Amino acid sequence: MRFVISFVLVCFATSTGSAEPIAFVQAGGETGSGTYTNTYSGIHLDGGHRLYRWLWLHGHLGFGRLGTVDLAISGQYSVRDYQEARMGLEARTCTRGGRACFVGGLDAGIHHLDEYNYADNFLGMVHDPAHSTGVVIGRIGGDFGGRNIRVRPMLEFGFGDVMSEDPTPFALLHVNRFGASVGVAYQW
Repeated sequence: MRFVISFVLVCFATSTGSAEPIAFVQAGGETGSGTYTNTYSGIHLDGGHRLYRWLWLHGHLGFGRLGTVDLAISGQYSVRDYQEARMGLEARTCTRGGRACFVGGLDAGIHHLDEYNYADNFLGMVHDPAHSTGVVIGRIGGDFGGRNIRVRPMLEFGFGDVMSEDPTPFALLHVNRFGASVGVAYQW
């Protein structure tokens, strides 16, 4: 009997007690540009869990392709794949009915660029090794929809060696990525 009472008390204590969502998962696409005329596009999976009324824990996994176009100067065009994993905090404030929300967040994580070779008019074949680096990404956007299905458009700006050719710690001191993403989320 004690087990049943304890179980009911734990379930009651951990429930939100309201119709407010406690978590979400999202799938979508992302595109943007970085330092050195890099462009990127890919897909992402996001998720979140409510920590407090307006504060959420946010996670992001991104996969895609990065292209560098520098035909005017060196005749270079290259493409390589990227993977990104981030985690951070997200603040959300909504209208009374919850149909429209403003979202802002800050994530930190790791960004990995695969190894590749490319042809350069001046240098011939160039080898660029794979490398990973830390990133910090700020996000602002919206969260719109009904109780369970939501659309989440975001603008992102990044600090760090994100898609750049500067692997030094000083790369963290300037914004070198600006992009947009949109996804469809399910929240409960």
